[in-house]
Amino acid sequence: MKMKRKLQILFFLIIMTVCVGCGGTADEKKSTTEETKATKETVETDPGLNVAKDEFTFDKLVGRIGKKEANTYKMFGADEKADQYKTKLFGEDVIASLTAKDKKVSTITLLFEKTDSGSLENAISEQLGADGKEKEKKIQWKYDGNTVILSKESKGCKVTIK
Repeated sequence: MKMKRKLQILFFLIIMTVCVGCGGTADEKKSTTEETKATKETVETDPGLNVAKDEFTFDKLVGRIGKKEANTYKMFGADEKADQYKTKLFGEDVIASLTAKDKKVSTITLLFEKTDSGSLENAISEQLGADGKEKEKKIQWKYDGNTVILSKESKGCKVTIK
């Protein structure tokens, strides 16, 4: 008798398992189909900026304000003073120039000709550890007593560090 009861319970559990495993409502099937469709869709976005090949970081560049001019243009890979320096920052080609007073850097200007301003804003915010504040159609950051200003230009973006 005990064996018969055990077989009945086992048979009942097998039937329940089959019913639960094979069943499902129409809503569940519908959501599974929608999830499958959603995973097949491709969303195209701009690739993020890449700092892997940079010779220096943006925060170190901001820290050059008030420092020796000669050491700053060496950061750009130049051996002597020039009007402009071509370098890479955030993995992008940049034209950099600097202004000095008494042989100390007072302003650094960076021109990103092919960089999206939103991507550049995110990259700067990440390097400085703070979000910029919009002021007069420009984004500004304060970092170590210096001001960083990002503005859109007719040809790309301009970053001024002072």
